[in-house]
Amino acid sequence: MADKFLKSIYETIIEYSMIKAGDSILVATSGGPDSVCLSYTLKMLSQKLSIKKIALAHLNHKLRGYKSDRDANFVLSLAKNFDMECYIKDENVLEYKKNNKLSLEEAGRKLRYNFFEEISNSYGYNKVAIGHNADDNSELVFMYLIRGSGLTGLSGIRPVRDDKIIRPLIKMQKSKILDFISKNKLSYVIDDSNNDKIYLRNKIRHELLPMIKTCYNPNIVETITRFTNIIRSEEEWIEKNIDNLFPNLISNKNKFTLYLPLFNNLDVALKRRVIRKAIEKVKGDLRRISFSHIDSVLYILNNGKESSSLNLPDDVYIFRKKDILFFSKKKEKDYVLKDDNLIRYEIINTGTIFIQEIKAILTFEIFEGNSNFLNLYNSPNTALFDMDKLSFPFFLRKAVHGDKFIPLGMSGNQKLKTYFINNKIPKSERWNSLVLLNKEKIIWLIGHRIENTKRLTPLTRNVLKVEIVYK
Repeated sequence: MADKFLKSIYETIIEYSMIKAGDSILVATSGGPDSVCLSYTLKMLSQKLSIKKIALAHLNHKLRGYKSDRDANFVLSLAKNFDMECYIKDENVLEYKKNNKLSLEEAGRKLRYNFFEEISNSYGYNKVAIGHNADDNSELVFMYLIRGSGLTGLSGIRPVRDDKIIRPLIKMQKSKILDFISKNKLSYVIDDSNNDKIYLRNKIRHELLPMIKTCYNPNIVETITRFTNIIRSEEEWIEKNIDNLFPNLISNKNKFTLYLPLFNNLDVALKRRVIRKAIEKVKGDLRRISFSHIDSVLYILNNGKESSSLNLPDDVYIFRKKDILFFSKKKEKDYVLKDDNLIRYEIINTGTIFIQEIKAILTFEIFEGNSNFLNLYNSPNTALFDMDKLSFPFFLRKAVHGDKFIPLGMSGNQKLKTYFINNKIPKSERWNSLVLLNKEKIIWLIGHRIENTKRLTPLTRNVLKVEIVYK
């Protein structure tokens, strides 16, 4: 590849597996130099990367009067020149900001990504390309550093997110992007608000970074890029292993519960990770969640009170009841378990969970199958399954009228009511029984029998052991 710039972008795409043959890409296009460069670069690389189709998407925020309309018209003409489809939508960002109590920046971001998702789903685009570059990454790192951040903030902008959002320019410096645009005689528009130093990011861009380049390190953007790559790789490892490091974080409908006697044995760094994970699961993301919020959660665990509560941004509600910490988006009064019939847990990985309502611990382990396991028998509180016939997640709930399963040793479905009667289970115990489900089917009537088709056989390669221990 003759052009060094294109070669560098191609190598970034390959390094992070951003694009696969046959992908359809929607390019987020503001009309500025970064998005114009990104659109042109992907067009030039489309054949080499076997891209199926490329289109431009522009959200008109209606914040800058005629200039907003000018930008939209520019993107429309750019798409025509590049022979690409173009999708443009107008949104009242100020109204959305007011109605949803968001900052202007966050309101614009939410509307943009909602728009990209809408177009992607409607017209078959499986990737959204964003024009963030190495300078953007450096600015963000300094923003987080100034405001106070943990390692996650210092890991910068992710090159790929959810295998959907891609950033091919993330390792390219702004100066090289401008040189490439000039060399290829590409036109673009300028958003004047990017020069307004009332915003911290613009102050960093126009004052702090130039000063550092002049007085301390002319290659600061390169240095920050290397730094964030190191931090990001460690962050990714921790994220992949957090569920294994502490599997007692469990979901129950729209809330998460944490069993504190086990949690309190962890190092404080790991405690912060687990709290972040719980908040992210409940909230959907970690935007507006700062290091101080995480420490506030730790505080209510260490203040000596058995009952404490805390409100976090975006209606995340956290409260402690004795040995349990709850995370939810509902108020405490809306979901405190007053009725045991509400027992319902989702198990998403191997490990141990605490069932607060009945004070029991449920453990999931997977072993490699061998002939020795065939000699083991299921006990009332331990069950062995052929894991090759199952998959996470599993669900735990109380038995209800109408439930049925195929008891071990039988060939047909049997209603639980019939099973209880045939096995002379006392009426007082019948509907207090717990059942474990997989793919909406009962695989274990806990304390009794497993489902026949999920039993171990000589062909079993992986064994799932589930055990319940009452405290």
